[in-house]
Amino acid sequence: MSCRRYLTLFACWEPLLTHSRADKTRLVGCKIGDVAIRGCSRGCCPYPDSEVLPPFPTSSPTSNAMKVSGNTRHHLLTQYWAPEYDPPNPEQQPEGRAGLYFNQCMSSYGPKFICPERPCRRSIKPVYDPDRFEYDISEWQDWRVRPLWTSPELVEVRRNSNRLHSRQSVLNGEKAAFEKLRNQYYNDPSSLSEEERDFVKKNDPEAWWRTVVSTKRVWWQVTVNLKRCPSCGKEALRVGSNFRIPKRKDEKAWREIEDMIREGEDMVAKFSPCATSEEWKNMVDRANVIREERNKGEGVSFAG
Repeated sequence: MSCRRYLTLFACWEPLLTHSRADKTRLVGCKIGDVAIRGCSRGCCPYPDSEVLPPFPTSSPTSNAMKVSGNTRHHLLTQYWAPEYDPPNPEQQPEGRAGLYFNQCMSSYGPKFICPERPCRRSIKPVYDPDRFEYDISEWQDWRVRPLWTSPELVEVRRNSNRLHSRQSVLNGEKAAFEKLRNQYYNDPSSLSEEERDFVKKNDPEAWWRTVVSTKRVWWQVTVNLKRCPSCGKEALRVGSNFRIPKRKDEKAWREIEDMIREGEDMVAKFSPCATSEEWKNMVDRANVIREERNKGEGVSFAG
């Protein structure tokens, strides 16, 4: 969304935008992008092209302002209700979110990797080719990829899938046999032979998703990282989107990175655009002081 369009949406909310530029920058919960104007980062909390306004006209400025997006963290100074701080449980923060206030992200940016090995010391960009592949990026930044839905491979698979769901396949038991193999494929793929796995892939479009990277969120999950350094062949290290690669000869910077890795620092959370729990608490406290001072001066009452 353009800055002008955003400001137009909040024209009726103009009295709430009379805080300083520094406060507008700080009190959003994100630390990248043009936060001073948008009240959010360019990638962390996207404003979807649809559902920007309510689906029906309304004369309520409050209703318009609060329905800008269901996928947006409101600015602490412009949201209608007073912000609150609810301490998160550190034990419930998944891998890649350690120390952060929010336990998931609203963005859809791809994962970032580095190779800290001395001969390499480089960033690694995963292949992104939307003309050939479809991408699925979750709120935890797990990244899956498969061929496009219209690709020749998946067109054939969809044709096979439709045949399996035909009346004849149901009657002769072929569909039941396939569903049994498919359940094994997702729950215990090692129990299937290579031929059985190939059979599932030939008949199930979902089996074509390949997990490139995922993080552990609950005890039974495992971390997946298929990205390798093209220079040395070792597993690449995943980092947060705010990580900036130092120059290869910057020994001091690379020593600091090596120390963080050795000490077990969560490198995704460490360089995340999201606020830490302490930062969020300070932001909420500061925002409530500003709101209280402003409301006393203007005689405005807010919910919260």
